[in-house]
Amino acid sequence: MIRYMGTKRFLADPVAQIISDLPPRHASARVVDLFCGTGAATSELDGVASVVMNDASAFLGPLLRSRFVHEERVAPFRLLDQLAPHYEARCKALAVEFDGRLQHERDVLLRRPSDLLAYMEDVPHVGTSDECRRQARLAARRRGPGRYCLTVLYFSGGYFSTWQAVQLDAIRYAIASLDDERSHDQALAAFLGTVDRCLNSPGHSAQFLRPNSEAAQKRIVRVWRRDVWSVFVDTLAEFAPSGSPAWRVQNEFQNGDALDLLPQLKSDQVRAVYADPPYTKDQYSRYYHVHETLFLYDFPDSIGRGRYRAGRFSSKFSESGSVESAFEDLLRGVSELGFPLVLSYPERSLLSRRGTDIRDLATKHFRTIITRSFATKHSTLGASKGASTNDNTEFIHVLTN
Repeated sequence: MIRYMGTKRFLADPVAQIISDLPPRHASARVVDLFCGTGAATSELDGVASVVMNDASAFLGPLLRSRFVHEERVAPFRLLDQLAPHYEARCKALAVEFDGRLQHERDVLLRRPSDLLAYMEDVPHVGTSDECRRQARLAARRRGPGRYCLTVLYFSGGYFSTWQAVQLDAIRYAIASLDDERSHDQALAAFLGTVDRCLNSPGHSAQFLRPNSEAAQKRIVRVWRRDVWSVFVDTLAEFAPSGSPAWRVQNEFQNGDALDLLPQLKSDQVRAVYADPPYTKDQYSRYYHVHETLFLYDFPDSIGRGRYRAGRFSSKFSESGSVESAFEDLLRGVSELGFPLVLSYPERSLLSRRGTDIRDLATKHFRTIITRSFATKHSTLGASKGASTNDNTEFIHVLTN
């Protein structure tokens, strides 16, 4: 899979046990995982109930479908046989198109940290260069191999070396040549895992690392010289489905705002709703914008030093002014539908900083509230100063009527 900030794998087993103890509402009723992330909770529900996974990040779709939905996977060697000719052809074409830049970058990697820093600050990309924007507009209108140059135009010389960007674009083109949906998802899952493994970043894509020291330069050079195709081959071989085939085929992935999904649910089809909403002011779309853009491949506007995609999803649960109303909408929506709600949320959170206890909100909508607590440590989401984790208490609230 990918490195996912804030994942709560330690809660997955108790959440699954709590759900299994709830009385079945209907023989085919499913669990709805509203903020599924990379599927930590879903992974423990095989044998308990099938799952509707939902997340606002579209790039999670192929990762989750390949792991939790498709009945079986295509043999990796068969996929590679189909992908390799398209990959090699596009690599050669892009290497010719960006030959001058590739040569310049190879030279810079042999120089001092200050030379590499100057290169990274000045390298043209869609966020700073009229020419790159022109090339992106042209590519966006194409449907053949000429479309596949987005990584070079947006993220090279920062998150990836230019040669790595060429390889990523070539793999993305090769995947587009696949017809079977199952193999398409499987290859995209491996592609996104490869993106994650090759990122020049602190574990997410909110920013890329810069050579502010000799040690940092060595790290960047080492990461930039990582061969993308080799990483892709390894990732494709390692990626495997989870759970039984009979369980997977009943699962599905939805991409959207959790609050928008609730009105679409039918009472006789849902056993319980599990919600693990964001608990800080950090918008997750900022941490995974590279993954999202390389999956969607939609040539968005690019903003700031982080080269963020314009129009990124913004969760109301991560906005101080709207977090309380977001919880009200969540609690009311689930209660009115008559579903049990299993809700995980920490003691130290954006909501608590506003002086609000989630249980006070829940009593307006649910008759019974049972709470379990777990001492834990939470990631500071790659904070550059201070500790990488802090102590917290995680609560699991079981809300029923």
